[in-house]
Amino acid sequence: MTKKELIEDYAVKVYNQIDKYHILFPNGIDQLIDINGIKIWINKIEKGGRRYLIHHSEAINPVYRLIGLDYNPRLILDIGANYGFISAVMHKYIPNATIIAVEPNKKLIPYLKRNFELNGIKGTISNAMVGRDTSTEHDFFISPRSSMDSRVVGKNKWKKQPVESVSIDSLLKGNNDPVFIKIDTQGFEEYILQGGENFLSTHNNWVIKMEFCPILFEHHDTNTREFLLCLIDKYDVAEIADIPFKSKSLKSIFVDKLNEDDVDGFIKYIRMKKENEIGWGDVLVRPKQV
Repeated sequence: MTKKELIEDYAVKVYNQIDKYHILFPNGIDQLIDINGIKIWINKIEKGGRRYLIHHSEAINPVYRLIGLDYNPRLILDIGANYGFISAVMHKYIPNATIIAVEPNKKLIPYLKRNFELNGIKGTISNAMVGRDTSTEHDFFISPRSSMDSRVVGKNKWKKQPVESVSIDSLLKGNNDPVFIKIDTQGFEEYILQGGENFLSTHNNWVIKMEFCPILFEHHDTNTREFLLCLIDKYDVAEIADIPFKSKSLKSIFVDKLNEDDVDGFIKYIRMKKENEIGWGDVLVRPKQV
């Protein structure tokens, strides 16, 4: 970061300590940023938005380019779309794919719409949460700390927001095209996959990238060990570690896919990968290969 950016970052941190709930700027302060050629609008006084100013790893992560090469998805389902950055990254590599972005936080929907238009993304934006089933309304909790940390099960004093609940099965009903599904929902992944079992079990042209974080799973009453065993039993699951820049395919990572004997060691390993005091990593999930 430049000296100017460091000063501004410090000023925002001080402001957020004084005005935790953004009473002075209830609609935020917009800023257009450019990350490796991808432009998005963010709320620069919100920690989740400001994170894009510092953490650029997803913009250069080869995994998205390789998903385009290996799977050529015609449909992309972005679950937990936030500001729409990953949607924009995927559009860069697969410009002809249709993107369905689903985001429960209603304050982020205007940014999503603006960023879809800015990047010429074709698709739909839904203010909803993805879960086990489709219902008219479900509680969702907004983190006062960061838009990236809002959850289905909130913490004390978090603002509760009613939101429509949908499922992967309902979102992908009737679709037979190759699909890429990105899931980043702060620990609600087990329930989301349960809501997609019909589609996932009857199609073989999909791949999922999802966050794997035991602490956040357990916050949502998921038993991490049982969840991972269930995933491994139904699908091929492989960790996404550091992928070399010149990689030609993702398929090689499934050579070392997880098996039942790996479960306890893998969970311990993930717990020890500390970032922001929690251990997490990313995994790829695909239909079992014979």
